[in-house]
Amino acid sequence: MQAHATIFMAMSLDGRIAGPDGDLSFLDAMQVEGEDYGFQSFFAEVDALVMGRNTYETVRGFGEWPYGEKPVIVLSETLAGQPSPLPTVRFASGDVGELARLLREEGLHHLYIDGGSVARGFIAAGLCDTIIVSIVPTIVGAGPRLFDDDPEVTMPRSNWRLSWSERYPSGLMQLCYMREG
Repeated sequence: MQAHATIFMAMSLDGRIAGPDGDLSFLDAMQVEGEDYGFQSFFAEVDALVMGRNTYETVRGFGEWPYGEKPVIVLSETLAGQPSPLPTVRFASGDVGELARLLREEGLHHLYIDGGSVARGFIAAGLCDTIIVSIVPTIVGAGPRLFDDDPEVTMPRSNWRLSWSERYPSGLMQLCYMREG
């Protein structure tokens, strides 16, 4: 059985997944009491979360660890092999295809992919089959994009179809694309 990998991310109207220096304050405008934009139901369906070091460090800065007991794999050349300060987090490096295979062997079949470079790596390797992107109606102006040019990753052409969309009262628009083929 092949792993099912889903990217679930927010980005600004101008395609930024963060502002300069990883600033996520543009997301604050979308914080509506009682609204999680489908995150909790999505998160309940995944077996593990795979993220990059920058995303991990940003989340660690939030204070309380938001992922509970869900296994989290942090892809980082610099952290790989080091002990994790959290029992549910482990550090890894290397080929994402090999990582997906190892996780599948552990019974972790539905992976939540977070972080720009990790998402690009999973897409480039043909491992991502679903992208859920929440468009925040804010222009950030600078910062990384989900599909930034990355000299480390060659993105092959792939076709995607819109599976569903949802418009929220806050102005956020959520789109779900499924890879064709």
